[in-house]
Amino acid sequence: MSDGWRSWALCAETGGAAFFPEGGEPSGPAKSICRACPVKDACLTDALETGDVEFGVRGALTAKERRAMLKRRNAA
Repeated sequence: MSDGWRSWALCAETGGAAFFPEGGEPSGPAKSICRACPVKDACLTDALETGDVEFGVRGALTAKERRAMLKRRNAA
């Protein structure tokens, strides 16, 4: 997948700290930005295709949510 979509990502305009919440910090602020992002779907697809399921919020999902999504996909 081409990563030209990254130049349209809202997270690039807001700084990265919110997208990598430390243990116990809320992921809601990052998810809100993601839900409004025009490339949310491309970001999530990229995260799942590259196996980026360990850290941060991508495509409006936390790493834990992305791992669960991949697990469901693999089980189907």
